[in-house]
Amino acid sequence: LYIKTYFVEYGLFIATFYAFAFVLAPLLYFIVKIFAAKTQKDFHHLSTILKLILFFGILSILVINLNIKYNA
Repeated sequence: LYIKTYFVEYGLFIATFYAFAFVLAPLLYFIVKIFAAKTQKDFHHLSTILKLILFFGILSILVINLNIKYNA
């Protein structure tokens, strides 16, 4: 809802794609895989996924700012 309201309606399609591809999709992957995780290797993999989500979430601030500056 937030993405539709602020990104799509203002023409920020790069930020919308970025949010879906690099933040929401890995988060959904994590949610699905956490229920099947049993070994330490599984949890280590999920930890890495969460770190990547955090990294790309922080990077999304830059992507959104640049997208607003040049497209909005």
